[in-house]
Amino acid sequence: DDDPGILHLFSVILGEAGHEVEKAESMASASELLAKHSFDLVVSDIMLGDATGLDLVRRLRQTDGTAYVILVTGNPTLETAQEALHQGVFDYIPKPVAPNTLRERVRRALEHKALRDERNAIQQNLQAIFRSVQEAIISVDAQYTIREINDAAQRICGLSSIMIGQSFLQIIPC
Repeated sequence: DDDPGILHLFSVILGEAGHEVEKAESMASASELLAKHSFDLVVSDIMLGDATGLDLVRRLRQTDGTAYVILVTGNPTLETAQEALHQGVFDYIPKPVAPNTLRERVRRALEHKALRDERNAIQQNLQAIFRSVQEAIISVDAQYTIREINDAAQRICGLSSIMIGQSFLQIIPC
């Protein structure tokens, strides 16, 4: 936030809630922090003086696509809310922000991020298992369309990855 009072207040509220907080009063100082650190969550005002919170979101997406963003604004508009959604912002909060609201929205964003990160880790583990097992695995959807074929299935059954998207029933009649 470019307002030192709000920056300090948010820092105190979130710090007392147990969060590690880094502060930036401008796009330049926020960019320096983004270059040095990876963040789970960024809380930013839409108006930053020398730029906008939406500019910050675009910069953040270039350096760290995993951080969640909450934008705060003293002048909420439909246009900025739509742009925030388009940029993948997790939450959009009009000022003034009550301390409990800030804590709750931050808690919810971090919880959501933790669940997303856990899901991604599980997916990566399952993909590693899928690729490494020696048994043939052919993954199909409810309509029996082939979604994935592991290396063992290609080797054992003579299938190839070009069959992905085709009907399993047409390739292997039951």
